[in-house]
Amino acid sequence: MAKFKNIIGTGFPKYVTDQLEARKKVVNKNTRDSKDLLWLSNRTGWYKMTSGALEPKKNEQLAKDYILQGGLASRKGGFGDSYIKGPLGFKPMPGITSLSVSTGGRWQTLLQGEVEFIAYDLDQLDILSRLYMSLGVHVFIEWGHKPYIKNNVVDTSKDTNPIDFFSFPKNANGAIALQQKVNSKKKTLEGNYGALVGRVYNFDYNANPDGSYTCKIKVMGPAALADALRISKKKGPNNDPTPDESPEKDGSDLANALISIKNTILTLLDPQNKGGVGELKGIDSPADTKETALNWLGNKIGGQKNEFGDGYYTQPSYSQILTKIYKNCNYPGPTFNKGVSYNGNSFQKFGNAHQVINQINGANTDNLQALDYNFYKGYASSLTYQKTGFLGLSTINPTYITLGHLFCLVQHLGIFVETSGEPQPAVYLDYHPDNTIVNTGAIEASIDPSICLIPFQPSPVGLSEFLSPLDVQNPETWEGQNGTKTNADKYFPNTKKDKVTNFISKRFAGDNIGDGKIFNVLINITFALNTLSSIENNKEDKVANLREYLQKILDGVNKALGKNNNFKIVSDECGLILRVIDENYIPPSIEYMTLPPFGKESIAYDYSYSSKISKNLASQIVIASQATGEDLKNLSEDVLSYFKLNNGISDRFSSVIKDAYKEDKEGKDLSKFRSPQNLFDQLVKTYTISDKDPINVGVGDTLVNYYATLQQQLTNKTCGALGGTFTGGVLIPLEMSITIDGITGILPYNAFLLPNNRLPKRYRNLVAFIVFSINHTFDNNQWKTTLRGQTIIRPEQSY
Repeated sequence: MAKFKNIIGTGFPKYVTDQLEARKKVVNKNTRDSKDLLWLSNRTGWYKMTSGALEPKKNEQLAKDYILQGGLASRKGGFGDSYIKGPLGFKPMPGITSLSVSTGGRWQTLLQGEVEFIAYDLDQLDILSRLYMSLGVHVFIEWGHKPYIKNNVVDTSKDTNPIDFFSFPKNANGAIALQQKVNSKKKTLEGNYGALVGRVYNFDYNANPDGSYTCKIKVMGPAALADALRISKKKGPNNDPTPDESPEKDGSDLANALISIKNTILTLLDPQNKGGVGELKGIDSPADTKETALNWLGNKIGGQKNEFGDGYYTQPSYSQILTKIYKNCNYPGPTFNKGVSYNGNSFQKFGNAHQVINQINGANTDNLQALDYNFYKGYASSLTYQKTGFLGLSTINPTYITLGHLFCLVQHLGIFVETSGEPQPAVYLDYHPDNTIVNTGAIEASIDPSICLIPFQPSPVGLSEFLSPLDVQNPETWEGQNGTKTNADKYFPNTKKDKVTNFISKRFAGDNIGDGKIFNVLINITFALNTLSSIENNKEDKVANLREYLQKILDGVNKALGKNNNFKIVSDECGLILRVIDENYIPPSIEYMTLPPFGKESIAYDYSYSSKISKNLASQIVIASQATGEDLKNLSEDVLSYFKLNNGISDRFSSVIKDAYKEDKEGKDLSKFRSPQNLFDQLVKTYTISDKDPINVGVGDTLVNYYATLQQQLTNKTCGALGGTFTGGVLIPLEMSITIDGITGILPYNAFLLPNNRLPKRYRNLVAFIVFSINHTFDNNQWKTTLRGQTIIRPEQSY
């Protein structure tokens, strides 16, 4: 299992914590030696920038001669080196005048740099324009400290040995190898070294009265392409493995592949055949010829004759279809033959796991399991739903693949490829299930199978408590209930008759209660296709944006599962890999580091924090601030995020604010049973698949929001029952900023503590600060790092 499953709210990496603790020890010493004094009083920041631009015939000599620092790295000093003869006589050599590296992008997770440098005449400007102001060309920016602390000792080495940029191959593999070297060096030097491998995406320069030119470039890591990348529209050769004359097949390669997979599943497997149980006539494991509701399509399903662009197959199989799809990609994928083969590609073997690509721990995979053929299973279900289409109402048999497999298809069919040398994608999607653990609800179930399915898991809370006051095992119908079938007679998992909790793989479950593995969710292929089509139809050029497509898929999953999550697509620190995170998931046990802003151990130059009440938060407090414990149950899900309010303080004009609906204490109002009954019926239909009637997927926001509200209420009730130390009332979020000596390795969404004596009393022992912005600046030859963050509730607290 991966060591770091998620990055939300986790503490700093160990090497960062070790470095900061070492700095605290030096600052706190009563007796200091000469090395300590040198570090304290004569610490200097350094930086350099190298161009990846190639002159004609791939000549890199000009780039080697014009490596920028405060001047040119290739010149050692003296008049002949410090000044260059130009058209107007001798001029100083060009050099960097300012450097800033910070996190940015849509969610402050993308590393980007801004470099200012000066050219002293037109000849220098011409050279620097070709090397550093060519859009899309790579530049390599490095920075660090001299001296620095390593292994608790001040290191007085004269040089931190910058990486030899020109020793790496001139292709996409070279860029990956360079990034791996950067990651290793950051760890070796305990965060005293940093680097950015990125592309120039903007620049400008201004002419000065003295004949010099002030130049500025902006550099961003590969993940910056996520906002600009569009899912490839061009059809590749023979990319239509199944015959289909529908207009959809004229779409993108991704759409064609999804349609082919759907067609294959529907052709080879008819789950209606056995009244809710799918049957396979021959699969890889002969003993496993029948599964409940959803089935793996094996290698030897035959008997159907399908036409391909290059002939006929008498025994088409799901494996053959997948192999054909991935073989036609510019970035070839896995092959399938009674299993899966990755042809030596370790990135694909481990689902582009960020630790495998970055190799932060060498070749260590953190004990990740390689993706096996189960990950690529195709599923069909005997449940049906109806959809209004161009020709009227149509009944649909859903087909499914894992969300991870969908991301894999997007990786190979939707992301542009670097073709210099061995083909590599412009950016990687990390889709290993163990790398993204997400929050789950009190009841784990999908209420919309037209979007996704997960295993039904009622524990640790039963349906009776979840749907209270509805009696889910009532042997009689109640007045106003639709139909004649009682709740007790309904076929439902873990309530009566045969259990069907295994009808979907339990691989969705995480190692701990309340954890889920988002990439094992089963995505409805029709939903994946419709989402792609909807985005394309809203674009003038009819091409979908990569991030927008993936985000809409995740938003749909969140909706179907009860809005327990807040999924976002973010980049890792190196900017080479996109990951899915759940902002509502915080690991159950975290070791936080404390950063003291005052005192003998303080390593902070500056810090501040302030309370921030958003517009929405302000209105929620007005509504909820006077609610009693009983009234709290009736408030909206947003208000319910505040567990205890105002600690007994009331208002002279309005002592209590109540819901407008008068509570029925005698239980005579049957309308309160209708919403839980509708939700119960939806779950029963989805998870028993015994009814021939189509499932209602047009449940609308009413049922979706009701489901989400129940999830939130039960979560609050469970948390409240655990007891806790919080006695303060509403915790208004605090935004803070702290500036320390420069360090790398801290990631967005890492968290740390401030000492209790620097916090208001009601916040003490309750909150941590989660980092959402990191800024590296150089001022007076000093490298400083500023962390900006916001409070989160520490997971060991009970609410």
